Amino acid sequence: MNEHVIPAAADAAATGDALLRKAVVLTVCGLSEKGLHLRLAEGVFPKPVWLDARNPAWLASEIRAWIERLKHDRDHDIVTPKRAAYNDARRRGGLKAQAMKRGATGSEQAANTQQQE
Repeated sequence: MNEHVIPAAADAAATGDALLRKAVVLTVCGLSEKGLHLRLAEGVFPKPVWLDARNPAWLASEIRAWIERLKHDRDHDIVTPKRAAYNDARRRGGLKAQAMKRGATGSEQAANTQQQE
């Protein structure tokens, strides 16, 4: 973990007992707020503990473990199903490119179907 980002919590972070506020978690993990919330909703990011009704915090040990899991997946070429679907769509050129390969857009295909009836 980038302990230089959180110098005040360096000693506690070494033991895994530090609570990291949202801004620190975003910086350490390199995520946007939307990216953080998406990962929380998908259940792939550690759940926060709530300091009060409006202030979430994360255990430094859990954030460190999440980063280590990402490194492990990268090093062992583990691809999540969501990433595999994204890679497959990019390989095929996306929906627009697929329609172009077929030679007609969806609305043109619908018009051709109606004319045949």
